[in-house]
Amino acid sequence: MRISSSVIVKPYNKTYSPVNTDIVINIFPGVSFGSGEHPTTRLSIQGIEYALKNQKLIRDFHHSTVLDIGTGSGILAITALKFGIETGIGLDTDPCSISEAKKNAQINGLENRIRILYPSEQPKATFSFITANLRFPDIMNLFPVISKKSAPGAPVVLSGIRPEETDAIIDRYTKKYFKCLLTSEEKNWSGLVLQKNN
Repeated sequence: MRISSSVIVKPYNKTYSPVNTDIVINIFPGVSFGSGEHPTTRLSIQGIEYALKNQKLIRDFHHSTVLDIGTGSGILAITALKFGIETGIGLDTDPCSISEAKKNAQINGLENRIRILYPSEQPKATFSFITANLRFPDIMNLFPVISKKSAPGAPVVLSGIRPEETDAIIDRYTKKYFKCLLTSEEKNWSGLVLQKNN
C-alpha cells in the first residue's frame, strides 16, 4: 500500500520490489493500531515525510531521536528512522501494542535502534522529533509534555483529530512554543506538522 510519494507499507511476509527511493515498512498484521490503512496513520506518515524529506527540518541526523507517543504498531517511529532519525522511543500503555511494536521494530531490522516502553519508563530527555496519532483530548492534554520533550527546532507531527478540532489545537500549541507549518486532511481526519521555536 503506497502511503506517500516515498513510503510503502506491506505485510512482513509479502514481497515487494522497491522503486527508486521507496522506503518499505514491514508490518506484522496484529491488532494494534497502525497498519497504514487508517487516514490518521497515512496523514502522520505524510507529515513525517514532509518534515524530514521535503522540508529537511532536521539537517543533521547524528544523535537525532524520535518520540512516538501512543505508538500502537510502532509504524510512525519506524517511518521516522527509515527517513534518517538515528534512534527512537515508542510509548504505549497497552501491553499488546508494546509487544507488537517490538515485533515490528525487529522485522524492520530496527530492534537495536527503537525502544518500546510504557510511559512510566520513558527517560528524562528531549527529542529531535515527536509524533502523536491520538484523539483530540489527548493531544490537547499532552501540550505540556510535548512542549517539554521537544528540542528547539524539533518538528512535531500530530494526527487523530477531526478538521473542526484543528483550530483549537493550533491555537493551544502556537500561542507559546510552536509554529504550524502544514495542515492536511483525508476522509474527515486531519494531520498537523508543527515546529518548536528555536
